[in-house]
Amino acid sequence: MCSDKKLAGSRVAEGANTSRMPDPFSLFLSLLFGVIGLVALRHGKQEGNIPCVLLGLGLMVFPYFVDGWAWILGIGSLLTAAVWRFWDQ
Repeated sequence: MCSDKKLAGSRVAEGANTSRMPDPFSLFLSLLFGVIGLVALRHGKQEGNIPCVLLGLGLMVFPYFVDGWAWILGIGSLLTAAVWRFWDQ
């Protein structure tokens, strides 16, 4: 009887653990776009360039809400291109 409860409890524990580690490439891309975002944020604050500040914040935050390296690469590339566009304004 005790072994039945233990078995049932282990099934629940296994099913409850749904978190998984991101792959290394996603972590690398998140770090890369975070650093680009930090540079854009600092540049925007120094120059009074509000679009660069907002895009820099976006680059630093969006990887927390996106799952998968392809999405991170696509969205990060678009935001980086927008930073490039607004850099000297």
